[in-house]
Amino acid sequence: ISSSSSSSTSSSILSTSLFRSFSSSASSSSCNELVLARLENEKFLVPSELSFGQFAYNIRRRLRLRAEHALFFYIGVYGKQPILSSTMEVLYNDNKDTDGFLYVCYADEKVFG
Repeated sequence: ISSSSSSSTSSSILSTSLFRSFSSSASSSSCNELVLARLENEKFLVPSELSFGQFAYNIRRRLRLRAEHALFFYIGVYGKQPILSSTMEVLYNDNKDTDGFLYVCYADEKVFG
């Protein structure tokens, strides 16, 4: 997972998710000049049946985002927005990179003031 702020123009791929027969692994960290805090762990091992919505919730919780902050996720080389109800297995199979990893980026944007 990589992160970028709406105020930051730099982007980098900082987190990955690798699907294995029963589980997926992911790593994450943040880009320079971010409003978001860096995640303590940059790699995650998640069940293949975990929905992306549950994965996103865990990232939000780990970042300790306040209610007025939105978090947007982008997956794969082309930065598609994932469907929250999709499983990590489906996202991996449809969007994995040639190196066998699923790259997930996130960005924040202040909402409601």
